[in-house]
Amino acid sequence: MITNSTYTCLRLILGDQLNARHSWYTQKDEKCLYLIAELRQETDYVKHHVQKLCGFFLAMEAFACALKQSGHQILHMTLDDTSDFVDLPSLIRFVCQKYDIQTFEYQRPDEYRLLRQLQAFEPGSGIAKNEWDTEHFLVPFDELGHRFKPSKPGRMEHFYRGMRREYDLLMDDNQPVGGKWNYDAENRCKLKSADVESLPEPLVFANPVAPVLKRLRRHNVACFGEVGEHLVWPVTRQQALMQLNHFCRHCLPRFGQFQDAMTGKSVHAWSLYHSRLSFALNTKMLHPKQVLDAATIRHFNEVISRKVAEINTEKRDLGARDTYGKAFLQLFNLWLEDEEIKALVFDQRLASIAT
Repeated sequence: MITNSTYTCLRLILGDQLNARHSWYTQKDEKCLYLIAELRQETDYVKHHVQKLCGFFLAMEAFACALKQSGHQILHMTLDDTSDFVDLPSLIRFVCQKYDIQTFEYQRPDEYRLLRQLQAFEPGSGIAKNEWDTEHFLVPFDELGHRFKPSKPGRMEHFYRGMRREYDLLMDDNQPVGGKWNYDAENRCKLKSADVESLPEPLVFANPVAPVLKRLRRHNVACFGEVGEHLVWPVTRQQALMQLNHFCRHCLPRFGQFQDAMTGKSVHAWSLYHSRLSFALNTKMLHPKQVLDAATIRHFNEVISRKVAEINTEKRDLGARDTYGKAFLQLFNLWLEDEEIKALVFDQRLASIAT
């Protein structure tokens, strides 16, 4: 519900721009109205899977609620509210006129179709229009032309190496930790019977979809696929972080080894060791750096745990130890025992965070 009718700025949030860490939200402004809207333009430009539609609509609603609870002014419109608008520009013009908006702002769409539409859009006489970066990608859009030359074919392998150097991701003195840039040759394993038995149970969620399905039917939205009473994909930032943690703990150690494998011999055949984070990343509930940092931390946690287990001389049960011994397992200078731990200890990026 709108609590203030004296707005001067309208900011559009698209369904794949649910980035709570965007600089837009660092300050609360009672004169700034945020618009999040379900639109037939977006449901109908191509036929979507019903789970995709449910995921986007649930995530948009949850994001709108979270922003409102944080003190921002939100206008969340469902298909019931927007059915009379033929497209996004007509909706924006209506809201601008209704609230006497002076400035309209949007984040640069990832999709070229929407980018062209918003860049060509004229909000009305006397209304300014500003485009913002989504602040999501590790390489800003304006820098892509400097990294990929039209006259020179580029390889993603070289791009990934450059990004690892730039962000100091598992690097040791400008070289990759472990001595190799990739382990593709080791990532083509087949799932044997024992491997199938040890497949991790996937983390799934129970997000009710009944209200969304009723809206889709009410407005005759054509879609394909099936969905039960609940959607298993994350639709909030909290759920996305839970999914990330589950992947790092239970799937990441064997993800590379079986990333191309398939099987029909397990109830978990659909999930295997895959992260299932693409929806959370594409909607920007998660930032790529969050995933990279979580995976890096998990890697070093495994390295340190293995080294501790290798050199630990404390073999007594907890009950036989004193209070200090129960609380601590003290080992010194692990960085002298392992090159990867040394890389962690001397990591300049971590050092800058600590200081």
